[in-house]
Amino acid sequence: MTKKKYTHYSIGSFITIMVVWCLLTYTGYLKAMYLPTPTAVLQAIADMYQDGSLWTNIGFSIYRIVIGWAISALLALPIGMMTATSKKISAVFQPVTEFARYLPVTALVPLTIIYCGIGENQKFAIIFLGTFFQLVLMVNDTVSGVDKNLLNAAKTLGANTLQKYTLVLFPASLPGIMDAFRLTIGWAWTY
Repeated sequence: MTKKKYTHYSIGSFITIMVVWCLLTYTGYLKAMYLPTPTAVLQAIADMYQDGSLWTNIGFSIYRIVIGWAISALLALPIGMMTATSKKISAVFQPVTEFARYLPVTALVPLTIIYCGIGENQKFAIIFLGTFFQLVLMVNDTVSGVDKNLLNAAKTLGANTLQKYTLVLFPASLPGIMDAFRLTIGWAWTY
């Protein structure tokens, strides 16, 4: 498919969604309580912009996502790397991670409210829970794919454990880790 044709399909799909939205809302098929009209959405954005709440709300969302995701990434990176290289650490973390990654995060909202309250910590916890377990497994998978010959060469050259992690494993798996970060920060936005 040519780039021009791809662009036409992309624009066409967006226009189709907008037309269906307009048909459903302006004709009264769906009540505004269930799906507001495009005009109502634009008016709400304009109102929020005028009273200053739009930028405040965007700022709070970015703050919550960055903090929750950063905590997740800072903990998941070393745990994922260690589970990929150590059978003992893998035996400790892998079963819990495999179980927890399938839990629907939205179902944990009531529990996080009980344990964390309704403040910022609860919001950080939801984003953390939604990204941490997946990220541990993604980092583990990426690090497990590093060529063993690189580790053997480092060992032959006298590299200690820290050097193997920082000079061999991390740089060799960095493209995959960055891809995992990209995916999980997208998930953080959904939570």
